[in-house]
Amino acid sequence: MKKLSCLILLMVVIISSLQSQGFDGMEYNGKIELASGDVVIGEVFYDASTGRVMLKNEKETEYYNARSASYFEFYDFERNTIRKFYSLLYSNHPTFFELLIEASNLALLSRENISSAKAIAYISKSADETTAYYSDNQSAATNRAKSETLFLADDKGNIEPYVVINRNKFGTSANYVSPYLLSYLTKGKYADIRRYAKENRYSLKNKDHLIELIDFYDELSKN
Repeated sequence: MKKLSCLILLMVVIISSLQSQGFDGMEYNGKIELASGDVVIGEVFYDASTGRVMLKNEKETEYYNARSASYFEFYDFERNTIRKFYSLLYSNHPTFFELLIEASNLALLSRENISSAKAIAYISKSADETTAYYSDNQSAATNRAKSETLFLADDKGNIEPYVVINRNKFGTSANYVSPYLLSYLTKGKYADIRRYAKENRYSLKNKDHLIELIDFYDELSKN
């Protein structure tokens, strides 16, 4: 109970600190592991549209890409979770992927085409640029259709697109890119996954459902 109280107090301090620094409720704080192996800690902002991640602390403001940073994480207050991103080789280029869940021999990864309007705005190089960019692009970024691609990676480092999820003001749709990829990677367990999905009314194209199904597959693999 004492540890829980300390954790809650720490989160209150972090939130108050972010708000007091005038970031207009920016949600992110975390750390970045550089390609050199060094770790820098501060407020982390990620712009998925450019593939750049920014770190700001009392000493510096620095920008990194998938070549200069191997990993970063931040606490997302909107989603109430720690989000983790890795620089992985994809089509012969280092690329940031968000890790959604990892099982014994596969992982579910994600890439979004844009990030929040706030994050896109704040990653501008100066306060004046930020104000202008945010003012001009807030509505466009908010109303623009968002797409997210879910990838499956095997234990040999092969990464393949599995499902594309499109979101707009009319709703959400999902389409397979490689409909047989999950069955290929889970092999003898795929029938159990389909049965479990049917019992729980899970869709194999739904992001949250896929996380649950891969977690189920991981448990099957351990038995």
